[in-house]
Amino acid sequence: LVKEKVKTTVLINAAGESFPIEILAEESKKRYIAANPVAVSLGERNEETLTLFSYNGSTNYSVVVKEANIGWLNLSKTSGTIPQYDAANPAMKETIGLSVNRNNMSAGEYSCTLIIRSDLGDLEVPVSMMVKEVKFEVSPTQLVLGSDKNNALFSMYSTNGDTAYELLIKESD
Repeated sequence: LVKEKVKTTVLINAAGESFPIEILAEESKKRYIAANPVAVSLGERNEETLTLFSYNGSTNYSVVVKEANIGWLNLSKTSGTIPQYDAANPAMKETIGLSVNRNNMSAGEYSCTLIIRSDLGDLEVPVSMMVKEVKFEVSPTQLVLGSDKNNALFSMYSTNGDTAYELLIKESD
């Protein structure tokens, strides 16, 4: 129940004598770590930053992915020190960059859990991302080469705008 530093004296009377006992108490500040955001939802973005805070003392940490074979997630750091957070100094934090690689992945939602391990216990941070279905369109859909036209150009592009190809077809001798 102590919310601040307090001091008091208790007087013990025994066998006709008094003995003063001084008692000092202060608030017990629990040490803990926290993450912002508490869950990382990348959606279709490729990068995000996870910020770690350590309250009431600095701590060393390491990061592991809870699930096996999560090749799509990359971390800029997997260990370090989280300095003691100080609201007056916003730089007192640790940041980890998260990036994803969607190459050769099927459309759908993917998720995993990061575990931040420290002497203050484990902190779990869910991470999710989405792979959008990619469809290709071709324009024009028909090419006609003949006596008055000896070349044609058509374009192929993805519906999400990520990839574009142009192909020039020329008549050969």
